[in-house]
Amino acid sequence: MTGTGTVTVSWANTAQGISGGIGDTIQLCAGTATSCDPGSADVLFVFYPEDLSTSATLTVGTPVSTAGGAGATLTAGDYVLQVASVNPTNTPPYLLKDGLFPITISHSGDRPIWLQSFERTSGEEPCPRNWSPSWAQWPRERDGGFVCNRTMYADAEDEQVPDSPRASRGAPWLQSVARESSEATCPEGWDPSWAQWPNDGAGGPTCNRTG
Repeated sequence: MTGTGTVTVSWANTAQGISGGIGDTIQLCAGTATSCDPGSADVLFVFYPEDLSTSATLTVGTPVSTAGGAGATLTAGDYVLQVASVNPTNTPPYLLKDGLFPITISHSGDRPIWLQSFERTSGEEPCPRNWSPSWAQWPRERDGGFVCNRTMYADAEDEQVPDSPRASRGAPWLQSVARESSEATCPEGWDPSWAQWPNDGAGGPTCNRTG
């Protein structure tokens, strides 16, 4: 097992994908847990390796399941990891493999930040909580108008994005122009982003600047 922030788990043989409740699993429990057996109350997330795979990469946003079986994505944090082979027809119904490993899952490198924006009827209309009042060129058929903006991480939309240095200087207006594709470059002084307003509200890549 290797990695810092993003963890790669490798095994000598190929994994058996889960089918009919039988197969290999990776349990993730809170970093303070002293055990992380399948079905334990300490289990936070379960990752199911692909059938015949020889490794798996765990990072923020990796699709996992909760202990109750609901779909989820892996969040940043300290965990202990336990690999197991599960078979409900056996006694006990699982076989633990390789011991318990402490790991840290964290954000690494630059994270894509998306912008969401919607039009306000006037400059006096308040914005919802966690949204910021601003002005943009796109409302009113590009004549410009008042908007509410918020920024969000592409891999964790509920995590608040810290204020950028430019925002902390109090720049009040945001300018945003649509890009033809996410591969299109922005002019100097503009930042690549994503917003809801392009393509008739369907959303698309943009170039943004404040000033």
